[in-house]
Amino acid sequence: MTEEKREKLMESDLYIFIGDADRKSPYISPCFATYEGFPSMFFAVGEDEMLLDDTLDVVEKLKNAKVSVICERKPDMFHTYVLYKNLMPESRESFFEMKRFVQEALR
Repeated sequence: MTEEKREKLMESDLYIFIGDADRKSPYISPCFATYEGFPSMFFAVGEDEMLLDDTLDVVEKLKNAKVSVICERKPDMFHTYVLYKNLMPESRESFFEMKRFVQEALR
């Protein structure tokens, strides 16, 4: 997403639910956070989901902060696709990659 589009979105009524809070707070959107010192992270994102651009922005910020990050992108998948591991092979693949990531992190 371009900065111009992000600014236009931030000025829209979409954020009316936050009241007087700062629209650029990392508590409102992780796109505004800094990630120095964060642990390794895993993202499973569908290429047809509405949060793809935001996810990729956060992944880039993590990499710039020298955080180890895995971003698994699946074509033709939607938001939360990984929850459907019993229905779709793409979901099953991502679920088991995420499971491996967590198991390694716990070692």
